[in-house]
Amino acid sequence: MKEGNTSGFREAGGHYEKRYGEYSVAVYETLKTSKGNKYSYYRCTVPAGVRRYMERIEIIPREITGKTLEELDEKLGYVFRLDGGSPYFRRPDVTVGEYAWDWYEKHEGMWTPRTRKNYCRVIRNHIEKDLGSIRVCELTSSMVDTFLIGKLVHYHRRSVRQMKSVLNSIMQSAVLDAMALRNPVRTKLPRCPRFEAPILQRRDFRAFHEAARRSKYYGAIEAQFHTGCRISEIIGLTWDEIDFERGTIHINQQYQDGGLCETKTMQHRELKSCLNGALRRILLEQKQLQEAEAEWMGGKWNNPLNLVFTNHLGGALNYQKVEEEIVAIGKELGISGFTSHCLRRTYASHRMALTGDLALVQKELGHDHPSTTLQYIGVVEEQQKMYDLKMNEYWRDIIESSGTVC
Repeated sequence: MKEGNTSGFREAGGHYEKRYGEYSVAVYETLKTSKGNKYSYYRCTVPAGVRRYMERIEIIPREITGKTLEELDEKLGYVFRLDGGSPYFRRPDVTVGEYAWDWYEKHEGMWTPRTRKNYCRVIRNHIEKDLGSIRVCELTSSMVDTFLIGKLVHYHRRSVRQMKSVLNSIMQSAVLDAMALRNPVRTKLPRCPRFEAPILQRRDFRAFHEAARRSKYYGAIEAQFHTGCRISEIIGLTWDEIDFERGTIHINQQYQDGGLCETKTMQHRELKSCLNGALRRILLEQKQLQEAEAEWMGGKWNNPLNLVFTNHLGGALNYQKVEEEIVAIGKELGISGFTSHCLRRTYASHRMALTGDLALVQKELGHDHPSTTLQYIGVVEEQQKMYDLKMNEYWRDIIESSGTVC
């Protein structure tokens, strides 16, 4: 046996021992012959996970080897994940949420800042929220399919595909760590009937504006209604981007994770016709309100980003609370499934009905492809009635010109 190792192992009756948290590991030196050369390596067996069978939990053994004690110590330190107590993999009650964040912390150094933000958002807003309380070893394919189908109802297929990709990577890592017997995430997304997000018709406008006026986020909600911007872009809107003289608003950034960043599609756009009488009045009222709040709060007021819509201290609005307020307005109007995304669809549908210019609507919404914009456009009832009347007149003219009595 070699002496003077620096890995903290102690000799004990023909082998080495070292304690990791609550678990003591016995390491044995083994001689091996390869191509006529003899060399030694170190090996040990540790419990690498749990397998649930009926009501019984079985420990899964795992052999770890290393050419030196230092190498073996490094591998054991990774396996046990010493965070102040017992080995991570000996806990059969580890949930998907706990393991997802452990996976994120282990890999975040390998990603770009944008990827890190996207993965963090997926874990926080979707995986932890809907699957976080389920044990890793008990997650099934049917649970994953139910989760993904629920997301397909309210989110674009590309967004759900990203959620599936993150969950797949997490569960694949869980399999390698012997936390799960197999990866329950299927190769393809489950099929789901297409959900058409509702839009506001003209008859709903008055009730919507009255309900929005009673909200403390009145300005932000009305701004999204009049511009069709994403709610994160409205929260990140600054006074520098509004030109009252030219009547334009520049959308160059959005507010996410405590700061301003590029928009979702990284497209800068200029909205030229949105500063109409109603929105101009709302923004001027918001400016007066901010000045009054800043004077009232004194030194506590802090708006370093010069944001248009702020809380009473000058900080940015909370995305989730604004979203919840819009959902509550939809319920008050009797519209199920109404979200901030529906306000974007409302803007796109009425803008398309008025202009008939798909390229213009695509540019104003900030989409990369016109096919995405087409998915936002719904049926405006007033426009449909007008086209129905024109169609009836068209057929009546044909019938009369052909001498056919109808």
